[in-house]
Amino acid sequence: QEGYYARAAQTFQDLVELQPVFVYSKISYAPEDDLVQMVAWYDAAGEQKKARDIAQEAVAAIPVLQSKLNQYLKE
Repeated sequence: QEGYYARAAQTFQDLVELQPVFVYSKISYAPEDDLVQMVAWYDAAGEQKKARDIAQEAVAAIPVLQSKLNQYLKE
């Protein structure tokens, strides 16, 4: 089951990286909830370091995510 979480998280990461393409194409996309979900899935997949790193980057870019990602930032 951890493999599914890792694949799902990687898919979300790919989607978030495509965000500038969406903006250029005028496709509406807000990554906030996807970033939180991606961090949770990396954590569930046993990749806590990657989850923490992404959580730190997400909070730096979108400070309002601090409360949603706090549990991943404490380690």
